[in-house]
Amino acid sequence: MTMARNWCCRIFAPYLFGEDALIGDAAAESGVVAAQASASAGFAVKDFVVLMEAHGCIGVAVSRAMIARSAAMARRMVAVSILSATGRICAELARRGRAVPKGVLRPIPVWSELAREVQSTRETVSRTVADLKRRGIVRQEGDALVIAAPRMLDEMVI
Repeated sequence: MTMARNWCCRIFAPYLFGEDALIGDAAAESGVVAAQASASAGFAVKDFVVLMEAHGCIGVAVSRAMIARSAAMARRMVAVSILSATGRICAELARRGRAVPKGVLRPIPVWSELAREVQSTRETVSRTVADLKRRGIVRQEGDALVIAAPRMLDEMVI
């Protein structure tokens, strides 16, 4: 494997956005805000398709990203149909906590964005997080929300 092929696999695998346009969704737009200094690249759809054809690893990375997005959407659909709003909020916080070292969510999630993701309201998210803080399941430390008791948080998924 050449260095260029290794490089393209690493650079595209972690974060990819706007790939909806590859399947003909011309109206697809991606809004991205970096939480820290980041490097990025933008491509026209036809140029990106040529890049994928020339470097199979990019096509694989795009496929994996789209499969992961589809699986996450399926999980959210199941969650909406079987979990309470509190359960969905707890499940999302638990998922995010497992994805970062020591369960430290930095910056603190924006309640309105979290509510949109779990199909709830900002008020419900705020009440649920306040309850989790009161119970000692999560705590705020400066600009971070710490999942202090991940097992208890998992038990709140109802």
